[in-house]
Amino acid sequence: MKLLRESYFFIASVYYKILLNFKGVAIVDNSCFEARSNSDIAELLPLLFLLARLHSPRCILELGTRGGESTRVLIKVCELVGTKGRSVDLNSAPDWLYNNPKWDHYVSDDIEFAKNLATSKLWPNGEFFNGIDFLFIDTSHEFLHTKEELFQY
Repeated sequence: MKLLRESYFFIASVYYKILLNFKGVAIVDNSCFEARSNSDIAELLPLLFLLARLHSPRCILELGTRGGESTRVLIKVCELVGTKGRSVDLNSAPDWLYNNPKWDHYVSDDIEFAKNLATSKLWPNGEFFNGIDFLFIDTSHEFLHTKEELFQY
């Protein structure tokens, strides 16, 4: 069972670099997201925001959180479209993310999480699962793991 409502596969970094004929390091101002402008994902945060906002998702799931720079962007989308986002990571959420009313963070292996979600039809907090509209994958970047994530979700 696929967990995504529709299948949209988009390689943001490749598209971004082709679109802008990217030739070097970009310095972007991510203060509107309360995100750092010098992180490894900084240059892609405006594009992530644009894609998520244009899609107006009812359910956002982020795989991989680390410091939460992309999470900050997705929370802004949640605020604008009136929805709740969720993330899955092997590690606990960053301190700033705790008790955010627009976001739930689950500590789990993302592959096992997908399998449990598909069978139980419930989020770990007990809320009914009704599909994922926007999936952001930023985990290990290992080929086989990413391939399994795409298969599971």
